Amino acid sequence: MGEERDYAGLSSSQQNIWNLEQAYPGLPLNNICTSLYIEGNFRVDLLQKCIELAYVAYPVLRTRITRKEGKILQYTAQEIPAPAPFIDFSRTNQSGVSVWNQSVAREHMPLYDSCLCQMTIFKLSEEQGGILTRVHHIIADAWSQATVTNHIIHNYFRLLQEEEPVSEVTPDYRDHIRAEQTYLESAAFGRDCAFWHEKLRNIPVTRLREHYYARVSPVGVRYSVHLPDRMNRMIAAFCDR
Repeated sequence: MGEERDYAGLSSSQQNIWNLEQAYPGLPLNNICTSLYIEGNFRVDLLQKCIELAYVAYPVLRTRITRKEGKILQYTAQEIPAPAPFIDFSRTNQSGVSVWNQSVAREHMPLYDSCLCQMTIFKLSEEQGGILTRVHHIIADAWSQATVTNHIIHNYFRLLQEEEPVSEVTPDYRDHIRAEQTYLESAAFGRDCAFWHEKLRNIPVTRLREHYYARVSPVGVRYSVHLPDRMNRMIAAFCDR
């Protein structure tokens, strides 16, 4: 018997990311990479367990994008990915780890019918190591990656203390897709469109400057802004709700 698949379309945000993927095929523009470092009490077996629990708690990490009858759809794979690959860097230096990290971040992730979240455990010494996570932006963003990382490290500490890990499953992303579709078909959406059309009606059109470089590159630089602690807590509380 084959796996039953509950297909759903893309959300508006996912559609924007899919459009970018089509405009720049084969480039790592939509990669999001995070590194979790552990110093002291480094246990590969416990990290493997925490990764497995993360895939269970966050079904969105098991999202697959596929083409079906001319449409771009998504579904959640039922199986948990195989144990995370393990790489031992204990006989190299930190620069070797950095080069590996950057090479993973710049490697294009296939979008269709493939795993869009990849976690690798790495070892720096007997007491140091961590997890490098790479996800496609179509299933996650930097904020959600921080949430997953916090889930992993929280369970890691619990397992070190021989306590039961947290295994609560988070809401299904398809609930958001259904809610978005309901809004798009509602009278409220029509009123909101009219409001913003009126607000933007007299805004002058701004043209981008033309550049005459020999080569145009889509590679950009990320700038980070530190939010006040109170703002961070408010956003975290909102996301939890």
